Amino acid sequence: MSLVVCSNNKDETNLYDRNSLDQAPYRFRNHLTNPLILPPNSEVAVQSVKINKDSLIQTSPSDIWFQYFGERLDTTADPNKVDRSTSNPIMCSLLDLNRETKTLYLNLNDYIQRLTDGMRRGIPHPDIDMTTDENGVVSGTFAEVVRTGGHSSAEFNNIRMNFAMLDSTGNGSYDPDDPTVIGVASDDWKFLTDAYSLSRTMSVELDEANDGKMLVTCLTPSDVGGGNNNVCWLNRNPLSHLGGVFEIDLSALQVGSGGNPESINTAFAIGLSRGTGNEYGQVAYLDPTAGDLSENLHFYDFVVYGEQIRGAGDFFLRVGHSVLNSDPDVDPALPLAMEEIIYYDDGDGSDFAAQTVWRAGQVVQAGTDGYNLSRNWGKFDRLRFIMDGEEMIIEMESSVGGAGGAVVADTPVTLTSYTDATGNSGDATNYPKPAGQTCWNLYPKVMIAKSGRSVVIDKYDGRVMTYQGVNTDADSVDSSWYVRMVKEGDIRLCMELDTRYMFNMVDADNDYIPVPADETNAFMENYHYVVILGNGEPHYTDTSRANLQARIGHSRAVLHGTSGATQVYNSDLIPNLMDTSSMFVRLDNFTQTTFNSGTGRPSKILYQVPRFDSSNRETGMSLYYEPHQRTYIKLNNTNEIALNEIHLSLCDNLERLADRGITGKTIVCLHFKQSETPLFKTKF
Repeated sequence: MSLVVCSNNKDETNLYDRNSLDQAPYRFRNHLTNPLILPPNSEVAVQSVKINKDSLIQTSPSDIWFQYFGERLDTTADPNKVDRSTSNPIMCSLLDLNRETKTLYLNLNDYIQRLTDGMRRGIPHPDIDMTTDENGVVSGTFAEVVRTGGHSSAEFNNIRMNFAMLDSTGNGSYDPDDPTVIGVASDDWKFLTDAYSLSRTMSVELDEANDGKMLVTCLTPSDVGGGNNNVCWLNRNPLSHLGGVFEIDLSALQVGSGGNPESINTAFAIGLSRGTGNEYGQVAYLDPTAGDLSENLHFYDFVVYGEQIRGAGDFFLRVGHSVLNSDPDVDPALPLAMEEIIYYDDGDGSDFAAQTVWRAGQVVQAGTDGYNLSRNWGKFDRLRFIMDGEEMIIEMESSVGGAGGAVVADTPVTLTSYTDATGNSGDATNYPKPAGQTCWNLYPKVMIAKSGRSVVIDKYDGRVMTYQGVNTDADSVDSSWYVRMVKEGDIRLCMELDTRYMFNMVDADNDYIPVPADETNAFMENYHYVVILGNGEPHYTDTSRANLQARIGHSRAVLHGTSGATQVYNSDLIPNLMDTSSMFVRLDNFTQTTFNSGTGRPSKILYQVPRFDSSNRETGMSLYYEPHQRTYIKLNNTNEIALNEIHLSLCDNLERLADRGITGKTIVCLHFKQSETPLFKTKF
């Protein structure tokens, strides 16, 4: 009789090294320096097995799902409805596909953390709750394990995916309890001159004399350096869509002229821009030579600017946005342009021109060039951008009142919005574009042409966006779908979305209605958290790669809920994450023969490893198994065998390597002995 102890040559500290061919914990070889001589008619049995089963989950770069945050698309038979929405499915993965290109093995906790990270990257919207406390505990939008059933009521049952929106406007950047505090440090801003390696032409600082608000000042005239480099933008904390406000005091732009102390006679451009991932703050598919915005050196998604007509005379108030280029000969590679929004009397005699408060003849006395800032009859000294879901609302306000009493002090006058324009018989040329997925994350951007002039940011409802508990910048791939697509070379998806029909603002047939927000209950009205685990086509296009449906236990490929502040998806099947199949010990290089009727062929299996070990554990370290009664299998040898090499493996019932969850050192004790029964039965 001989007892042979076999193990893979790995120490206990290197538990996750699973790539060895000859010394993996589920397949290994042992060599004997001094061969063991086995007598004729020997047989072998498994004496005991020790393994580490850490319930590792195989995770590969091909494990993909998609998430969609927008108006639900599958409620219609129209397969092209995605083209009539401002959202696109976003690909999600458990791995960082830019650097993790090989299969990983994760324990359940790591897998759930990766799933949480993927969910959060899949909805990069400023109002999605991605809270992570100082101890790393996540809440709001996250995945979790549901444990029910079993003898301890703690067995893994399913996976729950939780989605939630933040419940208060301006979390982080603006304190609702103290409206005088902005709370954003000046080093959170970026300056165009940094990219040109010039001296900084703009200054951003906390104005201690003005309740610590943000003071933005031009330091150098715009003609220095061969172009207007006097621009800066906030590099983190995008504007909330739940009634978020970006309010600017223009008083310091005013310089008395002709006896008018409210005159604003300098060029400026103030607005909101998406994070671009570009050091110049530009969008790659914008045509900088097209459109009406005079400061077209600088990209904005929404902008209010002051300009002179043909570079001379009074300054007029203009409004612009980046939309589909109205030029019929548009360059297909540069389909966007900075186009003007007509908020005033455009001179065409339309119903809108007759009804807007900015029409010629009203006390504010706008004309076919817009409102005159140099004269500033209304004494406007405050500009305000408000995000109501997808709708951008832009207002002007006077702190003292003006224009013969028609402009009331501290009472906003709508400059432009979808609701105001359509209420006055306007069309798409008269209101801002909807804030779609490419510009979910909008950041303040300021250009001032004259040195010494400045503006003060009175209020800013910015959201702190985080990934894995760290605040992210505007150019982070983890907090911006647009930036991610640009950096990963898939900019076509952004271009396709930015050129849908609702962004053609000169098309009278543009009937798209921007989706509003329910600010009271803190959610986007009619927006749904859609999780696409299998092919979601035809409604959710480009999702055929999704393959996580069975892995996380769902009977449906596309998960839809109701619109609201929260949504929970529980897997309705047992997730196919853990390896719950039977495990067998196989002696691969000997002459014994067993039979596996499941595969229909001979086998080398010696022993089935029970589900629970001798201490009633299913997973963990140093699981120990010892059969109560050993089953010996004949080696069928008629002569002596010199035993000098042993090949062992662990497999499932289909003879596939049991490589899921087995880590560290595996020990298998084999017992060899000469059989007590003859090798060949003699019949007398």
